[in-house]
Amino acid sequence: AYVSKVEFDGTRLLVSREGLGYEALQEVRSVAGGALVQDINRVAVNPFAWRMPSANQPLVTQWEDMLFGVRLSRHLRSTGCVAIAGECVIAQASSLLDQRLAWDRLLQGGVSIEGSSVVFDVDIKDPEEIDRAKAAGVSVLVHPGIDLQREVQLVERANTVGMALVATGVSFRKI
Repeated sequence: AYVSKVEFDGTRLLVSREGLGYEALQEVRSVAGGALVQDINRVAVNPFAWRMPSANQPLVTQWEDMLFGVRLSRHLRSTGCVAIAGECVIAQASSLLDQRLAWDRLLQGGVSIEGSSVVFDVDIKDPEEIDRAKAAGVSVLVHPGIDLQREVQLVERANTVGMALVATGVSFRKI
């Protein structure tokens, strides 16, 4: 057996004799009629691999916000975004069926996201989202940037409106 039971001060402990296997990297959730088993997202956050394709670049002070937002995005529900300023969450939106809804959800409750960094856990699909971000006062948009064909349009729009666009190269979203 891989696991043995040990009693210690009236508490039962499970001890693995052969270490943690692949199963330890899986998450199990109950769903109607069964169980969903999925791999836990263990992708490392490596800011040195990020691309800054736009002419405008993030400020040094915005790097901490972007890094915090990317690390946080892996814990959001799928297809979400988070607005970060001063390493604090200002607003978040998740389970977005349409990215256009992100700005309404982020601005709910009269919260200002002026000067913030907004991190998406999926690629930005429409260059119009950059216009909406600029209208909301966002300084930096971060997204995976996996779709390189669409990135040309996004970079052109970001350069036109004067916004920094950052591509992580990896999606951290849950499925």
